[in-house]
Amino acid sequence: ALSSGAARVYGGAALKSVNGKDAVVFSKSSCGAEWKFTVPEDALYNIRLSYTAVDTGVDYAFTLKTDGKAPFEEAKSLTFPRVWQNAQESFKTDRDGNDLTPEQTEIKDYYGVLAKSSTGETVEPYAFYLTAGEHTVAFENPGQAVAVAELILEAPEAVTDYSDYSKGFKKDKSTSAETIVIEGENAVLKSASSLIPKSDNSNAGMTPSSPSLTKLNYIGGSSYNGPNDTLVWEFEVEKSGYYRLALRYKQADVVNGESLRWLKIDGSTPFEECEEIRFKYNPKWTVFDFGDENGEPYYFYLENGKHEISLEVTLGEISEYYRRLEEVTEALGDEYIGIVKITGGSPD
Repeated sequence: ALSSGAARVYGGAALKSVNGKDAVVFSKSSCGAEWKFTVPEDALYNIRLSYTAVDTGVDYAFTLKTDGKAPFEEAKSLTFPRVWQNAQESFKTDRDGNDLTPEQTEIKDYYGVLAKSSTGETVEPYAFYLTAGEHTVAFENPGQAVAVAELILEAPEAVTDYSDYSKGFKKDKSTSAETIVIEGENAVLKSASSLIPKSDNSNAGMTPSSPSLTKLNYIGGSSYNGPNDTLVWEFEVEKSGYYRLALRYKQADVVNGESLRWLKIDGSTPFEECEEIRFKYNPKWTVFDFGDENGEPYYFYLENGKHEISLEVTLGEISEYYRRLEEVTEALGDEYIGIVKITGGSPD
């Protein structure tokens, strides 16, 4: 981790204390900060920014440079989202007892996000190849005011499949853990202000529910489908043990298709199968048990204490088809321009 105090700032950026930490404060105008560091050996790195908002606005779109130049085209515009939460921990009600949708406010704490594709066409975070020796990494022109406390270079996540992950698990898992219920509407962090708690009282299985009052009892729907959209929930484990995962969901938007989500626990992917959890089309609320094609459930070993679980929108294996389609579309566009050069825009 490279602290902001070690950065060289220029173009209007400044070193200040923000929310209890020393940070590089980027202004909305042209500015930048550069960190110098030494790499012990040739390796691939992910790059993570730890940042917090200092003003209202849209998501940040940095230009990233290594050793003075953008390493690839997408690095010229890397999107880092603002991070949101409910303004109040509990939902307010009107005088009749109906739940009121909570206002969304940006978090005040620093939040770490990896540099990755904003379109989702590249699923994994971007990997940067650095040779042994001295290098620089610069972030420039975010377009919005933001405070950056740390730039973190870390090894890409090494994820094994479930068979390797579960080696050493005890065979008898039936009595080792209690049931933990996490209400979807109680997400503590969201990557977009549009990810708000919602109400559906058409199904008696919803919690909470009421035949006459509006109760906020789920989150997501049509607002939860953008690339990298992420929801984070907190929960507490009282007893260390093995846990299965079941999700109550409705997927009525992708007709006869699937919606994919990337599951992480405490910021890490437990095993490969978590990278593409598939929610099939179902216009009714149903329970999805996370397991293999034979119906055997996947188990997670969790120590007692507080944990986080997140679900991120991902294209998964579809990203390859997206890239190919984009290449074909671009080629067709080039051919069209070539034809118009000869025929004009309105050939007779």
